[in-house]
Amino acid sequence: MESILSGFSRIEILEWNSVQFISLHPDEYGLGGSWNNLKIEFKDIDKNGTVDILLTEPENRTHDIWLQGHRRTYTKTYIWNGSEYALFNYENAQPDYRFEAIQDADSFTNRQEFEKALTLYLDSINNPALLSWSEATQFNFVQNIHVTEGNPTLTPPPSDPVEYPRLAAYAYYRIMLLYFVQGNESEASTTYSTLQEKFGNDSYAHPYVEMATAFWEAYQSTHKMYDGCAAAIQYAAEHPEILIPLGSDYHGWQSHTYVPEDVCPFR
Repeated sequence: MESILSGFSRIEILEWNSVQFISLHPDEYGLGGSWNNLKIEFKDIDKNGTVDILLTEPENRTHDIWLQGHRRTYTKTYIWNGSEYALFNYENAQPDYRFEAIQDADSFTNRQEFEKALTLYLDSINNPALLSWSEATQFNFVQNIHVTEGNPTLTPPPSDPVEYPRLAAYAYYRIMLLYFVQGNESEASTTYSTLQEKFGNDSYAHPYVEMATAFWEAYQSTHKMYDGCAAAIQYAAEHPEILIPLGSDYHGWQSHTYVPEDVCPFR
């Protein structure tokens, strides 16, 4: 069963406990909360005999001034856990920007969906259709919104030439981690060598190569992911500027803001 809700939409799921209505979901302001058309589907996702909920934003509204940047549509899945409808999965639409591909890949890694993560890391390296994002892009985007009343038509700024080597080097580093955590040290070694070959002499990518080297050397000493991650996280803590291109305040409201612990989750 599915329905389309128009305008601003949010969903409340309530139960009467003989005294008052109580909420059966953890979101304080209701499920959804979208200004776009919102599709709601009721399915038994986990095949356990209970009805679960899928919420999908089918329309890409790119001119949301409150987001201060590019808006992505999404699908949220809520599964009944015996006491409430808990968020089970949150998946964005396909990325338009390279940083979005990186952030999605990191998110899949955190959920141990390694094949999906690998595909997106490789996409961020090899897909020329992915766009770059920078402070100038964000400023231009917001200015367009206000000047054109929500219908950007002004010429966008040129692509940021320093973003690609930074994010591509980071992607190679994260691919190396994926191979290590899955016990494929041969592919991890090949990926590390490729990173060194492609970006070892690139001044913009160099900090990410150094972070990969910090992980590599610590891991080679003990063959423990924990020790490699500790070294990489320490490097990120001492060089916080490397986190900014991955996700910061100029990437928009939907972006994740990176902290040192994000660069290596296998601890």
